[in-house]
Amino acid sequence: MLLCDRWFREDREQLSPISVGDRVSVLAAGLLRISKVRLEDMGKYLCWVNNSAGEETVQVILTVTGISFLLFLGGGRGKKKEACLRF
Repeated sequence: MLLCDRWFREDREQLSPISVGDRVSVLAAGLLRISKVRLEDMGKYLCWVNNSAGEETVQVILTVTGISFLLFLGGGRGKKKEACLRF
C-alpha cells in the first residue's frame, strides 16, 4: 500500500498543496479526508508518494452530484408526508 507524502489539488492545470483545516485532514495512513463535502470540493486531487523505490503520483477525481436531505411536510390529522429534495 502506498502512503501519501503530500496531497495536491489541480485547479486550472495548476497544482496547489492541500490546506489542512476544519473540514480537510490527512490521516496517519496518508489518506485524505474531506468532511461535509461541498460542491466547490469537486475536482482532481493528486497524491504524491516518494520513497527509496522512487516516486509516484495517484490521481483521484471527486464528483459531487448534489446534496440530499429529508423534509417532513404536514400531512394533517397527525400524519406526516415525506419529500426527499436534491440540489
